Amino acid sequence: MDILTLNYVNLFLGIAASFLLILLYKQNKQLFLLYWFFASSCLWINSTIGIFSRSGFDLPYWLNPAIPNTCYMGIYLFLLAGLYEQTQRKFKVGWLLAIVILTYAINLTELAQASSANRLLLNLPISIVLNVMALRLLIRQKNRELRAVYICFSMAFLFNIIQLCSRYILFSLDLSGIFTQHSSQIMIGLGYFAITAFSLLTFGSCLYLVYRQQHIALQHIADRDALTGVFNRWLLNEKLQTELQRSQRLKQCCSLVMLDIDHFKQVNDLYGHVAGDRVIAHIAYVAQSELRGYDSIFRYGGEEFLICLPNTDSQAALHIAERIRIQVEQSCAIDCPQAKATVSVGVSTYTDGEPDWQHLITQADNALYQAKKQGRNQTQHYQHLVTQDL
Repeated sequence: MDILTLNYVNLFLGIAASFLLILLYKQNKQLFLLYWFFASSCLWINSTIGIFSRSGFDLPYWLNPAIPNTCYMGIYLFLLAGLYEQTQRKFKVGWLLAIVILTYAINLTELAQASSANRLLLNLPISIVLNVMALRLLIRQKNRELRAVYICFSMAFLFNIIQLCSRYILFSLDLSGIFTQHSSQIMIGLGYFAITAFSLLTFGSCLYLVYRQQHIALQHIADRDALTGVFNRWLLNEKLQTELQRSQRLKQCCSLVMLDIDHFKQVNDLYGHVAGDRVIAHIAYVAQSELRGYDSIFRYGGEEFLICLPNTDSQAALHIAERIRIQVEQSCAIDCPQAKATVSVGVSTYTDGEPDWQHLITQADNALYQAKKQGRNQTQHYQHLVTQDL
């Protein structure tokens, strides 16, 4: 494939990516999409000038090759800026503009104007540094939900670093007279092909990222209770079964905590259903703030919550449950301070044997019933109640 054809391919890629990215930006208003739109715009600007140049138009040096080389750098810069924005890292736009201006100025120097090899030897080190920065940023990301996307980006930048370093070495040898002029032209052609492959990989990864974000958002809506943000009941079966099987396999305890708002009907009757919703949301917030990262909380019913505590014995579960109960008793919803509420709590613990999450919930529910029966605003553990009866 000749260089003119590759320019047409890159022009199509740049325009298509720009069109899609600007539409996505208008829909989502996420700044990193705007940065990537500018990156794709640099690609088609570069390709347009390249097509005019290869078609026999006599263009001034300040336009070609100074601007196309600056556009190449702009692709890497705007991709890097978008990654910084998407991963919520600090990025100064002033640095981006400074590097763009510096690149253009370098390409106007006498050394750069002497030969294409000189221009490549001046521009490639900056390109390599920007690609290494992007790869380093991607490797450090810990977001499991976007891990596949970051791997795609990483592979694109790794490929680009390898080809840029290889071309830099080969052009250095070319200056020493080892390669012929024909070999040099082949390397330039490979450079055009490399930017085509890199653009396909990176802009494909950009679109894949947007798809993953929307998928995660939809999954979050499907899995979470709209009022409180905790897991809804539809996930209960899957998550509890998984945790109990894991506890059986690792020979660990697993506890369930069920809490219910005391006299919740009175809250609705006295202060209205809006106040009742705020109380529910507040209690969910308090409970979440007392849990560990690997604990799970579900909205089990209208005013009931179920908490799964992996690797937690009965004493530790009672301690966590009591901590939640006390925090609820001592606090109130900020936007509805008059509607104070308390909770009754029931706890059950799996220790060994065949895991049965439904049976464990029944035990926690029975303990909750006893907590309400004995005066509310207290915590009871099912196993302790059974021991007392014996």
